Parts: sequence; C-alpha cells; structure tokens
Amino acid sequence: MVESRLAGADQPDASSARPSDAYLSWPRRLLDYVRHTFRPNSRQGSAQNIYAHYDLGNEFFEVFLDESLAYSCALWDAADD
Repeated sequence: MVESRLAGADQPDASSARPSDAYLSWPRRLLDYVRHTFRPNSRQGSAQNIYAHYDLGNEFFEVFLDESLAYSCALWDAADD
C-alpha cells in the first residue's frame, strides 16, 4: 500500500476527470486559500498544523511496537547483509 501511494498508483489520471469536476475546482481552491489564511506559518500555527496532520497518538504505534514505543530503520548495501 505504501509503495502504491508513493508511485501515485491510487491517484486518478487527469485525463479521466469528469467535465463536472472542472466546475468544482475553483470553489475548492478558494476554500483551500481561505483555510490556509487562517493557519499562519507561525510557531503556534505550525504546531497546530503538525498536530493536525502528523500526530497519530500512541495507540497507533502500540499496535506494532513494544512497550518502549522505540523504532528504528536501517539501510544495507546488499540483500545478503
């Protein structure tokens, strides 16, 4: 699933968009602009944005991590390392 999201496989092709979608794009852009205006790029605004987008909570990580909730990653030069 992660690989398909990175590759954009789950994104619809622009050529497959319905004609009615074009009428919805400008209101969406306007709404995004207004919402962005009320989320300033200040310390407090950035903290709120990070919390809203990235704070998954400990319950999520408890599913696959041990009680210390520690995780790490590694990069090997070859498959047999």
